[in-house]
Amino acid sequence: MSASAICDALVAQLGAASAFGADAATHYGVLESSSGSAVVIQWVGLASRKDQFGLATNERTWTIALDMFNKDTGDPIAVGNRNKACIDTLVACIESDDTIQGTCEWTGAIRATRPLPPEGIFEAGGANWFRMTTEIDVIEWPND
Repeated sequence: MSASAICDALVAQLGAASAFGADAATHYGVLESSSGSAVVIQWVGLASRKDQFGLATNERTWTIALDMFNKDTGDPIAVGNRNKACIDTLVACIESDDTIQGTCEWTGAIRATRPLPPEGIFEAGGANWFRMTTEIDVIEWPND
């Protein structure tokens, strides 16, 4: 598979989850129209190696970034609850289908960070956003 196929499948998989809905995309333009939570999915790394001498690439590990955002709606309790719901939704979606709709063999590590305010808050589209950065490793064996 390709990075594009993996990212598109993650958009579909997370878009079906209630925390993100239509606000899952492969571009940051989604922040212009989102009213609550959004996720932007892009590949950020690739490790490709041969497992056996003489063969073409035998294993690829893609690092996929999932930038999760929560809009500040003026209700700190609601924002805090959405921050928790976003990471729970992400982990549940990936763990429920670790082949990401058949685009890879399996997903490996999930790494997430959430800088605390004020570092974790920025302005985009006329709104303040809380940002949570997540990466997952996606493993495929293209020659199987």
